[in-house]
Amino acid sequence: MVDRATLQRVGIDGPGVVIARTDTSASGNIGVRLDYSEFAQAFGGSYGSRLRFVRRPICALTTPGESTCRTATPVVTTNHTGAQTLTADVTVDPATGTTNAQNTTAVGGTLLAVEADTSGSQGDYGATSLSASATWKAGGNAGDFTWTYPMRVPPVPGGLSPQVAINYSSASVDGRTGNTNGQPSWVGEGFDL
Repeated sequence: MVDRATLQRVGIDGPGVVIARTDTSASGNIGVRLDYSEFAQAFGGSYGSRLRFVRRPICALTTPGESTCRTATPVVTTNHTGAQTLTADVTVDPATGTTNAQNTTAVGGTLLAVEADTSGSQGDYGATSLSASATWKAGGNAGDFTWTYPMRVPPVPGGLSPQVAINYSSASVDGRTGNTNGQPSWVGEGFDL
């Protein structure tokens, strides 16, 4: 297991582990299973249902500032939300370093981390695209601010549907005195339909 301080330097919020073969032979596949029930509700937004394994270059632990060391590659992960476990088949790189009967120094291997995706079985929490729903304009030296919100109306035969919008003007309330009608419209102060 990788300690929390090291993972935070790398930019990982969840747990991480280094998995390595104890010999220096070729890479091989293993099955990995993680029980996340202890931190399934660590963050909002159905955090547990969005968890997955990602693979990071092992150099992220020694040189986290390098952009090539921060690249996360998603691993095909099965999230069992009922049992709160993650399972995946992971390719494990061999360790490089010294190996003897008493001690194995594993330098290298595979850094496997748990991160939340933007969506899961309980909803999509990714950013939505924003589109303009209204227009606005500032009046320059006069200081007037105007805002218009067009409203849809149901279609009518012949295409003679009215153009309906709520308009706001900050200048419409400027200079009102007791001699003028100070009552706002039914839409609100500075608004009209």
